[in-house]
Amino acid sequence: MKNLRILSASVYVLLGLKAQAQQDAMFSQYMFNPIAVNPAYVGSNEVLTFTGLFRKQWVGIEGAPTTATLSVDAPLRNETMGLGLNVVGDQIGIFKTLGIYASYSYRIKLNESSRLAFGLQVGGSQFVADFGSVNTINNDPTFQGAGMFSKFLPNVGTGVWYNTERLFVGVSVPHLINNAQSGDAAFLNDTDGARQYRHYFVMAGYAFDLSEDWQLKPSLLFKGVQAAPLQLDINATLWYLDKFGAGLSWRSFSSANILLGYKINEQLSAGYAYDFSTTDLRRYNTGSHELMLRYQLRTSKTRIITPRFF
Repeated sequence: MKNLRILSASVYVLLGLKAQAQQDAMFSQYMFNPIAVNPAYVGSNEVLTFTGLFRKQWVGIEGAPTTATLSVDAPLRNETMGLGLNVVGDQIGIFKTLGIYASYSYRIKLNESSRLAFGLQVGGSQFVADFGSVNTINNDPTFQGAGMFSKFLPNVGTGVWYNTERLFVGVSVPHLINNAQSGDAAFLNDTDGARQYRHYFVMAGYAFDLSEDWQLKPSLLFKGVQAAPLQLDINATLWYLDKFGAGLSWRSFSSANILLGYKINEQLSAGYAYDFSTTDLRRYNTGSHELMLRYQLRTSKTRIITPRFF
């Protein structure tokens, strides 16, 4: 039964590749780590920032996606440039991907409270498929002798980022190269559509003051990929004293989510998201869990040129 579940998850992934579905790792708390999809974001916090996210998707389905990412970014030369590094690991059934990407941004000061940045990302990912771990009922010859398949997929990406103290807007294509994830296995070949596909992202958010103590912070994320439906994330979080946050989120064709946030101190913030599946998969899983932790190396003497509320 275990092997059948692994095989089922693997077949699901292969079908997803052929359908050109989501391939770039996605998080419900994307607004806390835009560097994952937009290299122009690096340096916009104006302090050295470390962000980690861990996501366990579709709990109860063996072989379901597990994703983790760790990023670091910092401003350089009086905040006119930014450098960043993003590491992301993803596992779905017998498939594993580990990516490392370095990002650079050039930031233009438009006025005292707004910046426009252009970014470039360079790196790659190691794609691994462990076919040797698959046991089939009738010893399917397709899998016999397949063993381990591994391929390095280099890539580059670009993006634009604009922000004020209350608003952010970003447009990006984090992976421009449509790498083929081809190999000797009969079902991992270019004609079957096993390849990376270019994803297009647009995100925006704003912080509204409801009172002296309360703020509403809505944001949205559009994602487009060739021959697949446009995906939309919409969320709104209510914050008290800019310290405690709670909100709701909705992702088209996927899930409804609960968001929680807590600003522990000026340096450390934590977040949690729980996703309810809105597809037929909800009958087979108990939801998805996501944790976020962010540390910003700032002190009471740190000078922030464009203080922000998101």
